[in-house]
This record gives sequence, structure tokens and C-alpha cells, in this order.
Amino acid sequence: MQCENYIDRHKWTAEEFWDTAWSAKFLYESGNENMAAIASELAWEIYWLNILEKNIQDQDWNTTRFFLVAPKWHNLSVNNIFVSNKVSIIFKVKNIPAALYKCLWAFSTRAINLTRIESLPARNNPFEYMFWLDFEKNTTKEMIDQAMEELAFFSKDIKILGDY
Repeated sequence: MQCENYIDRHKWTAEEFWDTAWSAKFLYESGNENMAAIASELAWEIYWLNILEKNIQDQDWNTTRFFLVAPKWHNLSVNNIFVSNKVSIIFKVKNIPAALYKCLWAFSTRAINLTRIESLPARNNPFEYMFWLDFEKNTTKEMIDQAMEELAFFSKDIKILGDY
């Protein structure tokens, strides 16, 4: 759906796959030259595919995030450079005056850059909201730990969705 306009313009029929890597693998193994896959340049390298066109997404700002899920924490690095630079969390605010302001202030006073905030209705209470927050790890671990500690004071049900 992220490339729907491009597909429609060429009058092609789209088939869904589990993920882009799987579609590239399927294309490679089928040997069918009348099919194409929307996938990354890495898929081209792995499966020796031809790149027909780049940047075919409907919105220029469109990006897809991929997460690595592991049973316990692993320090991921590429060429000894730590690759984690963003954190996604979700939380509910406590029922106190200016609670959301106080939660966000925990990051502001430490110059931690927030890249996304989104409110979502809580599943079990129609008058309560959860907040999805993405922030950059643009400071020390100590500062981030302090911000999370302050956030915990003014919020509840904090979950770290990803550190990537």
C-alpha cells in the first residue's frame, strides 16, 4: 500500500507477501521474468535482482522501521559502532493536573529530542489515553535513565516498545 500510486500507474496487480525480503526471495526462486518485487537494495545484493526503479513510495517522507526481536537484550553493533539511536515507549499519564506536560518536561529539561508523540485511546477505558513516544538517544545513558525515572513518577504502565 505504500507504493499504491506507482502500482496503479503501471496497471500492475499487487500480491501480498509476509515481508519484502520474502517477496524478493520468491521472485528469485521462481525465475519468472514477468514479476517484480518491491524490496530493499539489500535484496538486490542477496538475490541478484535488477533494480527497475528507486524511491517509488507514495509519500517522500515514508519510511519503514524494522525491529529485531530477541529473547534477551543483546548489544548490537556494526563495525563496533552501536546502532541503537532511538527508543519507542508507550505509557499512560497519572490522573493529576498537567501530567502529560510533566512527562514531556522530563525529556525537555535534558535536551532529549522527541521525534514522535501520538495519543491512542486505552483499550480498557474509553476516557483514558496512552501515549506513544519516540525519542533519540542523543545524550548520555544517565540522562535518559533520569528522564525515564521522572516519567515514571508522573505516568503509569510504561512499556519500552523498542530500542533501535
